Amino acid sequence: MELIGNDVAAFCDDLVKDSRTYADVYRESISREPGTTET
Repeated sequence: MELIGNDVAAFCDDLVKDSRTYADVYRESISREPGTTET
């Protein structure tokens, strides 16, 4: 609790707030031109 504080949920939310979600990855994959791959 000394490291993350009393609000564990807020800590976890801040930890993942800028992470890409599965939905983000999927949208990007269907918007690419056919036959191209992600680098």
